Order: sequence, then C-alpha cells, then structure tokens
Amino acid sequence: MGEMLTLEQQQNYYDRAQQFLIAGDYKQAEEWLQIVITSASQHQDYPTYTAANITLLRILMNSVRYDELFPVLEGVSPYISRYATDVDEFSYRSTRVIFHYTAGIGTPLEDLEQLYKESKEKHFLPQFYSAGNNLLHVYYEKGDFEKGILLANELETLTDHSKFHDPVIPFVYYVNSFKLYYRTGNFHKAEVNVHAIEAQDLHKKVPTLENHYWFCKALVEAQHGCFKMAYHYFDKALNGMDNKYYFLSELELWIQVLNMKGKTDDVIYYQKIMIKTLRNYVNNEESLRRTKIIEQMTTANLEGRLHTDRLTEVKNRAFYEDKLLKSRLYMNYTVAIFDIDKFKAINDKYGHLIGDQALKFIASHVVKQLPERDMDMIRYGGDEFILLFPYHKDEVHDLIVSLHNSISNEDFIIRETNEKLTIQVSLGIGYTNEEPATLKDLFKIADKALYKAKENGRNQIQVLKFTKHSS
Repeated sequence: MGEMLTLEQQQNYYDRAQQFLIAGDYKQAEEWLQIVITSASQHQDYPTYTAANITLLRILMNSVRYDELFPVLEGVSPYISRYATDVDEFSYRSTRVIFHYTAGIGTPLEDLEQLYKESKEKHFLPQFYSAGNNLLHVYYEKGDFEKGILLANELETLTDHSKFHDPVIPFVYYVNSFKLYYRTGNFHKAEVNVHAIEAQDLHKKVPTLENHYWFCKALVEAQHGCFKMAYHYFDKALNGMDNKYYFLSELELWIQVLNMKGKTDDVIYYQKIMIKTLRNYVNNEESLRRTKIIEQMTTANLEGRLHTDRLTEVKNRAFYEDKLLKSRLYMNYTVAIFDIDKFKAINDKYGHLIGDQALKFIASHVVKQLPERDMDMIRYGGDEFILLFPYHKDEVHDLIVSLHNSISNEDFIIRETNEKLTIQVSLGIGYTNEEPATLKDLFKIADKALYKAKENGRNQIQVLKFTKHSS
C-alpha cells in the first residue's frame, strides 16, 4: 500500500487547508485536512498528523459540531504529549474543556479561567484571545455579567484585532462582548461592535458564524425602533441555525427585548419557538447526543478491556491481531520479542502461581521503563512478550538493551518465602528502515532473531533487519 501523497504534496495540502480555514471555507478545509490526516498516518508523520487533527478540532468547534468532538479528541490524545507543539497542545486542552462544558462534565469554568491565565503568561496571543472569547460566552450563559464586562474591557485594551490572520477570533469577541454590553444596557458600546464587524467584513469572512451577526444587527435595529428590519434580521439568523438549541440564549434575549418594547404578540410567537426547540432537544437531540457520547466512551472502555491481558495488565494477543488485520505497511519500525529463559523450570519447581507472579513482575518492570505512550507491550501468550516501537531501530536500540539488562539485574522476590530469583530473558529484534514491511513481516524476523538468541546460549539479544527477500 503506497502513500497517497509525497511529504511535499502533503505539506502543500495542509497549507491549502489552512488557507481555506482562514477564508472561512470550513467545508473545503475539512476535506483537505482529512486527506492530510490519512497521508500523515501512512507516512507515520505524527507531528503533522497531530497538528492536522487539532486544526480539525477547530473547525468542529467553530461549526458548533460538538457531538463530533469526542472521537477526534480521543483519537489524537496519545500523540499530544510527544508530537504537539506547545501552542497546539494548549489548543487541544482548550477544546477538551469546551467539550466538557457542552457535555456538562467537570469544572470547565475554572479550567477556562486557568487556560486564560496560562496563555496570557506564555504570550500565546491567539490562544489567549480564544480562551478569553470562551470565557465571555460562559460568563454570559451563567449570568455573571460583571465578570464578563471586566474581561471584555481587558481584552479590548490588550489586543489589536487587526493583527489576527484568523477572522474568527475578532468576530467572536465582538459578538460575545456585544451580548454582554447589550444585556447590561450599554447599547452604544454594543452598536460600536456591530460597526466594527461591518468595517472589517468579518461576517463575510466567517460565513458559518454569520447568523450571530444578523442577531446583533436585529437587536440594534430593535433598540432604534426599526422593528421591520429587526424582525427580518432576527428571522434570518434564526432560520440559518441548523440546531436552534445552540441559539437559545440569543432567542431568550430577543424575547426580553420584545417584551420590554411591548410586542406581546411577537413575544408569544417566539416563546412558542423556544418551547418547541427545548422540547425537541430534551426528547430527541439531547438524549441522542448523550447516548452517542456514552456509547463512544463505553466502546473505548470496552475495547480497552478486551485488549488488556488480565494477568499482567499489558496489551493482549487480541490487540496484536487487531493491528495485523489493518494490513498497514511500516517504515522505520522496530519489533522486539522476548520470553523467559527456562520458564518451565520455574513453573515446575515453584508452581504456576509463582510463575504468574514472575510474568507480572516482568510486565510491570518493562512498562514502567517505556518512555513513550506509542510504545506498546503485548503478552502474546505464555511467557512470550512483544514490544512495538514505531521508531527507527537506532533510536530504540539502547532502550531495548537497557530493558533486557535491567530484568536480570533486579531480583524477583517470591512473596511467600522471600526467596530471590534472577530472571533472564532471550530477546530478538526485527526492524525495517526505509523498506516497507507489515507487522507480520517484522514479527517473523524478530521471531527468527529470538530463535537465534536461544540457539546461541540464551540471555542475549539478536538483531535482524527486514528485507523484501527475508519475509
């Protein structure tokens, strides 16, 4: 299976996706990102894979597609600590907090306040502003208008909106602070925000969020008593929302304004829309959303349990065989196989319970020393273990040698008698550099190396390189 793109083509696609994103064309940006993600996975270009997924999370957030966040958040999670830049890691954390807020999980307000403070200290300007925008929204939703106004004023004095290449950041600031100003009676300041959006054509640059501009425009017209235009703008905003549930706070404010202006019949009309939206949400969308999230969480948990060896708590043979079924080709990949020398003698002399303790000892000892989350330890069966390293052999050779030596250097103590046993292992390494190989190919080569280690006297490491003639 060849790569879809060369690395140069992949980078060009990623650059183009970023351009679509900045232009507000999320559909095109997402299509190109998906190609980049697939290509980066095939190339094992994990920095690009991670960055592209984080960019995809931004699109899902800005498109209010909260239900789709969880699988992407979970899928990219193992790569964040090793491959994400500091800025991307921060963006990932921010997205996770917003997901928790929409799902009613944890303490997102405190987490957002911490992210805002942290981004300010680290001078992550776009992330600082995004965290601030999210806080403005949460303060408004929770009715903490005083904190919201203070934050809006701070953001305004600290940031020059024209510096941003991404129009979403200033647009969301103007909309969120507009609602706070309008809600607290500062109509002049609210209208200034609308003029700022228009002066920079921000509503045209982020068409997926344009409905929020029409909402602001409607409230300004209502304040001036121009209700014909106000109704036109508000209905345009409302009808443009695919999921009106995420427009409820705007609908509620609109109803309050109409009530203050004595528009009783219209208040009743929009209240009916609000009630219908809530009923639909409670009866359908909310239950489906929560069911979907719970199902995904349960599936992830179930897969974790199905892929875990109950004795040693490392990955099991089912995990390994699932990876085999994917039939991927790997480059710069290393597989190590080891088993305990004369394990049968341990079982025969001390019994299988002590043998099981020895297996748990080995597994725990090795797992603690694996430095990266993308390195997997698998109990293949009996006393045979597999180590998977998505790295060039030269990058992990010293680690493997250290693991091998440390096993025999640390005594295994039989709990019942306090007797000390020295456990030794034979280990075979199979690897490939630029020659594409399947996991099955590498397993065969590593197994041959293991057999060679045993033939040569045990308690040693043997290494074999995969070639297309060796499989």
